Amino acid sequence: MAKVGRMKLGSQGLEVSQQGLGCMGMSAHYGPPKPDPDMIALIHHAIQSGVTFLDTADVYGPHINEVLIGKALKGGVREKVELGTKFAINFIEDGKLNVRGDPEYVRASCEGSLKRLNIDCIDIYYQHRIDTRVPIEITMGELKKLVEEGKIKYIGLSEASASTIRRAHAIHPISAVQLEWSLWSRDVEEDIIPTCRVRFCLDSILKTLRKTRLYSRGSMKWRRRKDALHLSLHWHGFTTKAMMCAPYPEPPKLRTSIITSEPCL
Repeated sequence: MAKVGRMKLGSQGLEVSQQGLGCMGMSAHYGPPKPDPDMIALIHHAIQSGVTFLDTADVYGPHINEVLIGKALKGGVREKVELGTKFAINFIEDGKLNVRGDPEYVRASCEGSLKRLNIDCIDIYYQHRIDTRVPIEITMGELKKLVEEGKIKYIGLSEASASTIRRAHAIHPISAVQLEWSLWSRDVEEDIIPTCRVRFCLDSILKTLRKTRLYSRGSMKWRRRKDALHLSLHWHGFTTKAMMCAPYPEPPKLRTSIITSEPCL
């Protein structure tokens, strides 16, 4: 199998695989958590294939996806990957989601992720959603301190507006932005893409296919799902230099469709 290529994100030196592995569905949101041994084997297979850019978040589970990734990184695997995780979303009473970007929460979240992942430094730390009650400059100020302390290497944003990206970048360089950009979702091309003018890390594949019902469970044949996935991968290949894919719902089969540098229609 051909190895996945590599590329740089942003201007601060972050280098990642051109294709990433989104790990959320391994532990949450799309059915029950998958068996740890199976998911660890999948992660290791991805890494061996050159997909070394792993993506998780503290809210996935919550927390159990980071614990899973921590297990997968044992035995010298940590040195082979670029690891991204996220903060800002937490559950409050009645299962409602709350978004926080205040300095105290930023720091506590980072410390928690470091402990669950069992690592000393996070490669890229994203603000998962923007807390509109806290100026982005305040949040970025705390993230900048975490960079200076060696707890994180690079800073990213997720689902942020163009103006927020500009304001954040003025405090500390933003190395990556996560957003939905696909054949079915093109509005980001109006202002966000021109604002960034950098290569993007995308996690839109699964969202796109879910919305169009091309990747749902039921009587639909795997072949159709695979073709839809390959179509979306090809489109991203022409428009971007990096993409994030999610292994759901059939990890063994995804090994031959997602984890490849040259998918065939």
